[in-house]
Amino acid sequence: MDRRQVLQAGSGCFVYAPKGIAHTFTVDVEPTRVLVFASPAGFESFALELGHPVTSDVPPADLAVPGPEVLGPVAAKYGIEVVGPPKRHHH
Repeated sequence: MDRRQVLQAGSGCFVYAPKGIAHTFTVDVEPTRVLVFASPAGFESFALELGHPVTSDVPPADLAVPGPEVLGPVAAKYGIEVVGPPKRHHH
């Protein structure tokens, strides 16, 4: 696979993102639910440290990706290298 390839995965799709290869995703349709399987274990601790418990189907008004000053140290703690924000590809 070309490292610059863009995959568009619609509803019900499964996408494999191998460890060691930079990858990202964007949500272009709201509402969206994403189920992530990570192996070996450990990614869930990263997500738990940065996330907030869900209390309803309505996203919180202040929902935002943490800035690099927060994301960077937490990612490093779990052996994750953040290589930059995802690029949006317009259709």
